[in-house]
Amino acid sequence: MKTLTMRNLSLCISMALASPAVFSAPLDTPQPTCPKEISKLSEAQKKALPDSCKTRGLTDTQWWMIGGAATAVVAGIAIAAGGGGGGGGDDHSGGNTPVPPDDGGDTPVPPDDGGDTPVPPDDGGDDVPVSQTTTYPNGLSITMVPGADTATFSFNGQTFSGKKQSDTLWSLTDKDGKVVYVSSLDQATGALTGFSISDRRTWLLDGTEPLGVASWTSDYSTAFSGDSLPGGNSINNEVVLNGEASQPLLVEHVAGSEKFSIDVSNTDNGNVGGKLRVEANATFLNSADMLLMSISLNANDISDAIRIDDGTFINNTSASVEFNGSTSAYTSSIIGLGNAAIYNLGSMSTAAMSDLGKPQSMFYLGSDSAEDTLTWVNGTSGTIMGTGSASVLSDMSDATVYNDTVAPGTVYDQGTIEATNNGSIYYASVNAFTSGGSATDAISLGNSANNTSTFTNNGTLTVTGDGATAMKGQNNTTLINNGTINLGDQEQTVDENGTGLVAFKAYGDNVTAVNQGTINVNANDSYIFDRNGTSAHLVNTGNVTVADGVTNWTMVKDEAPSVVDTTTVYYSTVSNYTVGTTASGQAGTMSISHAQLDDVTVDTGFTAGTDAKTETFDNVFVGEDIQGTENVKSTSVVWNADAQTDESGNVDVTMTKNNYQEVVKDDAGVQDMAATLEDNYTNNALYNSLNLSSAAEVDNAMRQLSGANATSAFKEARVLSQRFNMLADNAVVMPSGFGFNLVDKNDKRAELGNDTRYDMMALSQSFDLSAGQKVQMQYGIARLDGNGIDGKQKAGDNGLTGGYSQFFGLNHNVDMGNGLMLTNALRYDVHQLESNRSVNYTGVNQLADSDNSQQYMEWRSQFSKGFEVAEGLNLTPSAGLKLRHTANDGYSEHGAGDFNLTMDASEETAVDALIGLKLKYAGSNGLAVNALVEGGPNISYNQSAQKASLQGAGNASFKVASDQQGGGINGMASLGVSYHGKAGQLAFDAYQWKEDSVSDKGILMNYKYAF
Repeated sequence: MKTLTMRNLSLCISMALASPAVFSAPLDTPQPTCPKEISKLSEAQKKALPDSCKTRGLTDTQWWMIGGAATAVVAGIAIAAGGGGGGGGDDHSGGNTPVPPDDGGDTPVPPDDGGDTPVPPDDGGDDVPVSQTTTYPNGLSITMVPGADTATFSFNGQTFSGKKQSDTLWSLTDKDGKVVYVSSLDQATGALTGFSISDRRTWLLDGTEPLGVASWTSDYSTAFSGDSLPGGNSINNEVVLNGEASQPLLVEHVAGSEKFSIDVSNTDNGNVGGKLRVEANATFLNSADMLLMSISLNANDISDAIRIDDGTFINNTSASVEFNGSTSAYTSSIIGLGNAAIYNLGSMSTAAMSDLGKPQSMFYLGSDSAEDTLTWVNGTSGTIMGTGSASVLSDMSDATVYNDTVAPGTVYDQGTIEATNNGSIYYASVNAFTSGGSATDAISLGNSANNTSTFTNNGTLTVTGDGATAMKGQNNTTLINNGTINLGDQEQTVDENGTGLVAFKAYGDNVTAVNQGTINVNANDSYIFDRNGTSAHLVNTGNVTVADGVTNWTMVKDEAPSVVDTTTVYYSTVSNYTVGTTASGQAGTMSISHAQLDDVTVDTGFTAGTDAKTETFDNVFVGEDIQGTENVKSTSVVWNADAQTDESGNVDVTMTKNNYQEVVKDDAGVQDMAATLEDNYTNNALYNSLNLSSAAEVDNAMRQLSGANATSAFKEARVLSQRFNMLADNAVVMPSGFGFNLVDKNDKRAELGNDTRYDMMALSQSFDLSAGQKVQMQYGIARLDGNGIDGKQKAGDNGLTGGYSQFFGLNHNVDMGNGLMLTNALRYDVHQLESNRSVNYTGVNQLADSDNSQQYMEWRSQFSKGFEVAEGLNLTPSAGLKLRHTANDGYSEHGAGDFNLTMDASEETAVDALIGLKLKYAGSNGLAVNALVEGGPNISYNQSAQKASLQGAGNASFKVASDQQGGGINGMASLGVSYHGKAGQLAFDAYQWKEDSVSDKGILMNYKYAF
């Protein structure tokens, strides 16, 4: 078995331009004079159009198939042409982008056929359809009823009516009736990309926060209209299309008052090549009739009308190109250089030639770099008539100089050439020219030993005339027929077709000629193979049919048929290909024979339409001799793809769901949740969102969904309690024993995580019960104001958006004499919190809101004894215990549909040992120091088991894994240093606090000057 690589061509196409524009605003590029959306006119209106408008431009379907492309138009056109690179036609309804999640409701998310365009999000609903709105960081909001095919898109102060056009495409209509299309949605940022058929341009709404910026991402112009050029319809001076310096450029030739022509005349032996030059990042789209003429008298040069130098040329289905010329040199009307890409979806033909000098070719290909790849495709709708003196396709030899003004004297005889015929080629040979030579080969590749060429015929290739050859290859060339080769026109008599016709000329030891299709012999003295005395590899595993009345045909010219290999099969490799599936149970189909499936995946779009755990798709590959079914995999680790060859030789695929527990078997913390999800499996947005590519992604998603990562809100509440302690400790105390302190949310000291701020007030009142006993009562209140999750926390976490906290304290101090003090303190805090939780993984960007409450109780008892070490310097060591109990109430989320979480209550109880040392220094020179170090080991810790449930999983409960643990050292350290001068004061304060997995720290420096 031999394998030939077939380049997979993706449907993900984009052009790129960035002149800011609102989508409904008029463009400053030239606008076509024909109606912009002809497809929407009535039949009567269409008939009334001028002829030029009836054939103008790509159809809406074609533009979607090629993505309105410029930079990567190769892929779209190849798809529109029915495949490429040895593959035959295929149905690219597949892709690899999952449907954006449905965050709840009973209506399934709009189905995804597996394409690269996400469906706008379904944010849920109830039994009675209710419109719900999803708002993204860039200000984009999408409002829709779950499962509906209409939606409202709002951004930058504009509102658009959205309509689902297909499972992979939405249209947006503004208030003035202008239509643009959405082709992708970034769930994380809200960025949109799309295209406008009427404007021939692509656009972008970027992810800038808080308002996305709308801009065009490609340039478009209708150049070369017949009435707009000096001197009529010809290009008299060189025209260069180059998008490399700015942005991708698409130039479309539309119909003018006369047939558009490009005329290259070179009568002074100073060759002029490429009157129209299409260079990097540029595409020339021909949507009307053109006449290309090349004339040269310099015998060793190549002259051409259009030069595709790293650019792209497309001849549209509605257009035709005629070639004409009068020459003594080698001429080509279109030449491809570098990484050129040439596609014919329409008709091309040679007109009657005059003054026949040397052989000509419609297309010449070549590069000056071995790293370049040239692509040539005749699409399924493409027809080429090679009559007169011009062959269809040739490459440059090492003796041919392309004398261009840009690169004079350059030899373009390197690179890789990949050429494919999926349509129809008809070639009639001409035997002799006034300057010598002959034009008998429809396809002639490998004219240089420095390049590598492959020509694959998947369509029909007909040659007629004496000595006509369908394909000729030399040096490092492979010639493959998977379609039909006609040696002689079947509509003509045997005598009319001429004699000596050849299907394959394989002239070289490294040449391979393969027939895996059908060859019809309709001319006398014809040959299937001619290897001209070399040891070229000849393979025939196809069919040869000889018409009645044909005489003297042979399999191999001047050799026995036994030299032909009848067993080796040349396989095209199918790689980087995804079989798309739809909610209706359909799957994309590729038609291909003699193929090796190398890297093929099946997506999970079908899960949007069924809760079955097994689904079979028939005939995802149709053809003969398809190998490598074991290489067909699922795009998701949650599903297993099993491909089998059926009795007809076609490939069927059965998708079987894997158990969630097996998928995340390496993480014990989510096993209970995985079992619950498995037991309640259905086909809503929650489950569809778990169809991820790797076990690690599924594990990450489950940890987010379970609420195990949603810890910040309650942790911030515990930090807030510690902040109250510090605020109360630094209160201003009146002689009456009343203490007061407050902090404003605009103060730097009032910052929590996730940009949450608070206003806090601390009040206290102290009483002397006796000469040695003192009681202090404390009360505080805080108002919270936050932004919730701000992207700084790990995915699945939550953040505060608002709420209130109250703090109650009672302290009792007993002076036991000799400086020994016993302190008992009781605290009770209650937090009423508002928070949101982010769920953000591949294809999912949800925000769930909830109201939470936490109660915290603490009792601490400790002994301390103060010592005066020196004048102004006091040390106070302490030791004791702290008992604390935290109760987190249960809560239920809203706003995220199937992703809403209901969390049960939880409790935590701990005992900490306390050992501390307090230092206080007040110097006569104005220097003061206060320091505290207090902490100890956690000697007891208990946390209750916690359960949760998800709305999309039938509210069945599962255990929630917690990463919070007891043990370790908890404590507090603070340092305050100040210096008082005559008129100024400099103060420095810092602290660090830790309790279990919760911590807080801060630093502050102040300078005050009195005047």
